[in-house]
Amino acid sequence: MTRILEIGEYQIPEQIIAMRREKTLSKLMAEINAGALSGSTEERARARAALDRLGFL
Repeated sequence: MTRILEIGEYQIPEQIIAMRREKTLSKLMAEINAGALSGSTEERARARAALDRLGFL
């Protein structure tokens, strides 16, 4: 999740393409989903921010 949160917004499309090529996008989405369901308020906020950066509402 850090990988998405730390890059510039303009780099996200390139990063998604790279993650698909590396077959790591599914792992990222699983990590974000786990964070969204976490009992930690901070982890849920990070997951929400990552989803926002990826264009999900």
